[in-house]
Amino acid sequence: QPQLNRVSHDKPRSTHSRNGKRTIVDPTMDDANDSERIVFLPTGTIGEIQPSVEDSDLIPEANVSYINSNDGIKVSQWSVGDSTGQKPTEYTQAAGRLLPIITEIKGIYSLKVTNLS
Repeated sequence: QPQLNRVSHDKPRSTHSRNGKRTIVDPTMDDANDSERIVFLPTGTIGEIQPSVEDSDLIPEANVSYINSNDGIKVSQWSVGDSTGQKPTEYTQAAGRLLPIITEIKGIYSLKVTNLS
């Protein structure tokens, strides 16, 4: 028997900009038709995370060393010092551009419910 997990949200999921005006988008409501939506998700993993192109892949900076890890994270390392008129310091930064990919789209259902009162 499928297991249903209640997911509540106190905050809107996202915003949408139309004609320069930001609008809150609530995925469970359809205000135009006075209805609500119930979304069913399969138990377990519904997708995966895939690495994308990082800015420094396109335009590497001078005097910066880059190391790519296997999980899509890029580590950058650089130094400043007397040649730049600053206190000698070494910096390390990690960044990743990761995209969620839904692979189980056929297992996700949206049910529109009307006249709840």
